[in-house]
Amino acid sequence: MDQPEPESHEQPTLDRSARRAEAEARWATVRYRWKIAWLVLIPLLIGCAVLAFNFEHDVLWVILIGSVLLFVALILFHFFHLKRLQRAAEMLDAADLLDFDFTEVVSAKDFKEAHGSCSLLEEGHSHKFHNVLVGQVGETTVCLADWSYTVGGGKSARHYAQTLVVLPGNPGWPDFRLTPENWLHRLGDWFGAADIDFDDSPQFSKMYLLKGPDEAAIRAVFAADVRSRLEEKANWHIEGHEAGLVAFRKNHQVAPDQLAEFIAEVLGLAALMAAPPPSPGS
Repeated sequence: MDQPEPESHEQPTLDRSARRAEAEARWATVRYRWKIAWLVLIPLLIGCAVLAFNFEHDVLWVILIGSVLLFVALILFHFFHLKRLQRAAEMLDAADLLDFDFTEVVSAKDFKEAHGSCSLLEEGHSHKFHNVLVGQVGETTVCLADWSYTVGGGKSARHYAQTLVVLPGNPGWPDFRLTPENWLHRLGDWFGAADIDFDDSPQFSKMYLLKGPDEAAIRAVFAADVRSRLEEKANWHIEGHEAGLVAFRKNHQVAPDQLAEFIAEVLGLAALMAAPPPSPGS
C-alpha cells in the first residue's frame, strides 16, 4: 500500500444540520420530479393506447411503444436513484451515531491521496467512492466508504459494490494481500504460482490465496488465531502494509445499522495481526 499523503484532499465536510437540510431538500426534489413524470406520462400512455387501438396507425403504435419504454426507463432510473439517496441518508444517520465525519462523494484520486492506495483498489475501472465516513475509535483513525468499480465493458461488463474499511498500518507488517482462492489459483499451484499455505490450517489454505514477498514475516502475522477468525466468514479481501490496511468483502455492502459491528470486526482482525506470535512453550 502506498504511503498516504498527510494532507487530506476530501471535500469539506458540512456540519450536521446543513447536511441534514441538504439531504431533505434532495428527497423533496426527487418526489416532486416523480409526481410531474406521473402526471405527464400516464395521460400520454393512455392517449396513445386509445388512438392506436382505434385507428390502427403504425406511427401511433411506434409512439405507444416508445412511450412505454420511456416510462419503464424512468421507473428504473427513479428506483436506483432513490435507492442511492436512501442509502446516503441512512449512512449520514450512522455517521452521526458513530460521531464520524461524513462526505457523500469523494473522487477516486482524492480518496487514494487522503487514505492511501493499494493493488486491491486498482482493480477494474470507473472507481467511485460514496458515503465516506472518517472518525476515531479509541486512538485509531478509521475510514469507511462505499466503493464501486466495473470490470470489462459492453455486454460483458460486471459491476461490483462493497463497503471497505481503511486503517493505519503497523510498523511490523510486511506487504501482504489476501483474496479468496478459486480453482484457477489451485491450478496455478501445480505450476509453482505463489501462495502461502498452512499445513495446520487446511480450511484457511483452501479458502484464501495469501501472497507477499516476505513469506516468513507473513506467516508470523497470520498466526493461528488470525486464520481461525478469517475462516468464520468467506470472501475477505485484505491488503496490508506498514502504512495501512484495506479490508472488505467483495460485492458486499454493509447495512448502515451494522457499520459499527463491521468496523469492530476489522479492528479485531488488525489487532490480532499486530499481536506478537505466541512463544512455542505457551
